[in-house]
Amino acid sequence: MAIYVSDLENSINWYIEKLGFTLERITEKIEGETLLDQTIRCALLNTKNQRNALVLVERRDACGKKILPSTNGYFHIAFEIEEHRTSFEFAQRLREKNVFISYGPVKHSREGDGEIGGNIAVYCLDPDNHYLEFFFGMDKYDSLCY
Repeated sequence: MAIYVSDLENSINWYIEKLGFTLERITEKIEGETLLDQTIRCALLNTKNQRNALVLVERRDACGKKILPSTNGYFHIAFEIEEHRTSFEFAQRLREKNVFISYGPVKHSREGDGEIGGNIAVYCLDPDNHYLEFFFGMDKYDSLCY
């Protein structure tokens, strides 16, 4: 998963301090004509169980001005919580780190919020208003059919 951010250092710190990611490395690459003379800086972030689970991308135009990201192209980004952990524990961790929980924990089911999936999820926003879901307990495919 790669997302555009407005301030690479701020986003790196937020994902490390608030969500527990670790920094693999920062790369700088000038793409030239392939990206309309934009300068790209990327931070590769790891989770406990996955290298390069998230790539944060900061773009600047040919004059060095930051290109602000848009979150209009998708609804949210979902991350599965590590095994033997729950969205309730994750929500508590977010609260302890002063992260505003925008929705949940909630069970996605007919009995819960009316959605399918069966997972229990909690949602928050990152510094660039990317809507993030953290879930556990996803139903198997057979149980999704009504």
